[in-house]
Amino acid sequence: MVAFLVRGKLQYVKKIVIKVGSNLNINKNRANIKFINSLAKQVSKLVCENREIVIVASGAVGLGKSFGDIYGSDDALSKQAYASIGQCNLISNYMLCFQNKGLQVAQLLITHKDLTYRKTSLKRIIEKLSERKIIPIINQNDSIAAEELSRDNDSLSAGIAGILRADVLILLSEIEGFYRDIKAKEIIPAIKKIDSEIMGYVKEEMSGFGRGGMLSKIRAASHASLTETSTIIACGNIENILLKIFAGEDIGTLIHLNGGD
Repeated sequence: MVAFLVRGKLQYVKKIVIKVGSNLNINKNRANIKFINSLAKQVSKLVCENREIVIVASGAVGLGKSFGDIYGSDDALSKQAYASIGQCNLISNYMLCFQNKGLQVAQLLITHKDLTYRKTSLKRIIEKLSERKIIPIINQNDSIAAEELSRDNDSLSAGIAGILRADVLILLSEIEGFYRDIKAKEIIPAIKKIDSEIMGYVKEEMSGFGRGGMLSKIRAASHASLTETSTIIACGNIENILLKIFAGEDIGTLIHLNGGD
């Protein structure tokens, strides 16, 4: 019942944070233009519905390294160099794809410390951009802050959602939702309490270019719930996934920890 009530209200929500996983932004060691174009098309439609969209986009380190393992190692300094190379590629592709759909983007590189010490300034600039229907594209500032290399964008996106008091946080990756049984691809459609049973299903797995796993997504959802933000875990490779979510379709896993009505 919780899932039905909240999903039914998704068509009315206005403030949305979308986190895009590295494995969606990267395909065959290059920027995934097909996905980014699809994302831009969907975001354009959501903006036309007067929704405010903020995107947290992962993949800078992976994209930087894909240009050639020029540093020959995976130490922190090399990864910082890869991030600085890859971020240029990532944002330029977002800019071109979104421009083709009539949208302007802005880049914000931040650290987790900014969520605490500069949250007022961060909130103001994001809201100023959103007022003008400019899409903030946010990523961790890996190239400067080495400590960010050990963190994931799930938690960063939850922090952004909290600062903005977003209605919903969408965590897009290659998985279809929170699995009760990953081998059988059995998805739990709705979670209203994170307890020992739910945690028992968590498998902390990292794959491809990403740093996070299901544990990081559950933690992000728990964090987002502190400001009454619902979270949806869904597969970004599903055609028109965002439009389906905001049409109220029963897709992915909805995590709503604040009552559901």
